[in-house]
Amino acid sequence: MLDDLSEFHKDMVKEGIGIAITHAATALSKLFNDVVDLEVPKMEIINKEEFLSGMYNLDDRFTVGFDILEGISGIAILQFSKESTLTLSALLMGLAPGDITELDELGESAIMEVGNIMVSVHTDILSILLKESVSLSPPRHYKNIDELLNDINRPRLKETNRIILFKTRFYNENYGIETFFYLIPSVGSIEKLIKSLEEELERYGYGN
Repeated sequence: MLDDLSEFHKDMVKEGIGIAITHAATALSKLFNDVVDLEVPKMEIINKEEFLSGMYNLDDRFTVGFDILEGISGIAILQFSKESTLTLSALLMGLAPGDITELDELGESAIMEVGNIMVSVHTDILSILLKESVSLSPPRHYKNIDELLNDINRPRLKETNRIILFKTRFYNENYGIETFFYLIPSVGSIEKLIKSLEEELERYGYGN
């Protein structure tokens, strides 16, 4: 089904997801009261193996995952560079960038909360687009690639080896903060989002 998506439907899905991602960037900027820039989100239809090989080394980055449980299903993932985790945890604790040189348990909790806020805002917007509740699991820290592999091989994402991947980068040049965002929705979730967006187009007279 994924490889059969028309360019029109691909653009429609990218637009819907892009709106939600933009709001997540706004939430991050409010956390430390500075501008957050956003790269244009990319959508790819790839094999799971391609996705895993393209992920940054989990040993070098703090990677947080969330199950999207209600409304749509899938996995949302945030990756923070090591420098970004240290800077963010310092700012959230009222310290100057550079004051924290090693991430402790309190710092890890702070980064998990940053991820929770960003992804919650993202799913809130998806909820508006879908006109139904979208809920999340608590955040979890992926410490190695096997933990991530276990998640994307769960039954709800196992109906095909092909996945639809949304990837973008949030960054702040003043503080050197960089965050990568990945969204892996199930096939059924893409169908649901397309249907909802088509209904909106028809409502405003833009239907086929």
